[in-house]
Amino acid sequence: MTNTTHSVTPSFTKAILAQAELLGLKIPPLLKRAIGSISNEQRLPMALQDALWLEIEAQDHAGVMGLEIGAKLQPGHFDTLGYLVLSSPDLSAAVDALVNFSALVGEGGRFNKVSEGQGIGLYYEPTFSAAKDMRLDTILLCLLNGTRWLAGQSLLPLSVHFQRAAPAQPDVYRQAFGISDIRFEQPRNMLLFKRSDWQKIVNPANPAFRANMLALAQRQLKSLNPQDFMARAEQFLEQDPVLTREQLAKRMWISERQLNRRLADCGHSFKTLSDQVKKTMHYSC
Repeated sequence: MTNTTHSVTPSFTKAILAQAELLGLKIPPLLKRAIGSISNEQRLPMALQDALWLEIEAQDHAGVMGLEIGAKLQPGHFDTLGYLVLSSPDLSAAVDALVNFSALVGEGGRFNKVSEGQGIGLYYEPTFSAAKDMRLDTILLCLLNGTRWLAGQSLLPLSVHFQRAAPAQPDVYRQAFGISDIRFEQPRNMLLFKRSDWQKIVNPANPAFRANMLALAQRQLKSLNPQDFMARAEQFLEQDPVLTREQLAKRMWISERQLNRRLADCGHSFKTLSDQVKKTMHYSC
């Protein structure tokens, strides 16, 4: 099933296409032309990326193509979000940027973080269904390589979790991720890191550059579907229903004034949204 309303950044899809061809896959010319016709200043329909992944999946006879593509993708393929992540002073700030602005790369899912036992996990909740397992292989491996690029090649997760069933070649996953603790049939698709890794300094402070990247990311995010903003606000309130207006604005990397305006554009105030989320949670208990 493809999604006809969501979109992705063209550079990420074009990078996937390039890697697929380098791996010897035959992508239909009509699909290649459709992807190539979208400039990097535009948004590419998610349906086109879905179609690309389905073509890759159909030719992935060994079941490892998602890992091979994920190993080659780089932070630069994430456009503005990539530069915002790269300008982060520590790994925690980089992850916060990824959580809050991941829709800039694609609206096919959401990143989030969670306290999990002995560490902190960075997980991904997909909304796509086309070639799902393969795409999650790519996303998690690309995510790990990005964090190691930022914080140093010695950084390794405690464990890697997949919702998917165990593959026919589990050893390939251990080799790709560089650790033995790879878990399948788990509640989340997640990388679990030690808490001490979260505070690793990854860049000298450059507040001016980071502020420019943040402002650009906020403008681009605002241009996306307004319902994505509402979904993110609801998600934060569901995780922590006692958040104040100031705290929610800080979580979403905007001012209180911007929060009020964005909610008003969607027909809400902070109070009505907060009350709605609390009421929904109460009835679902």
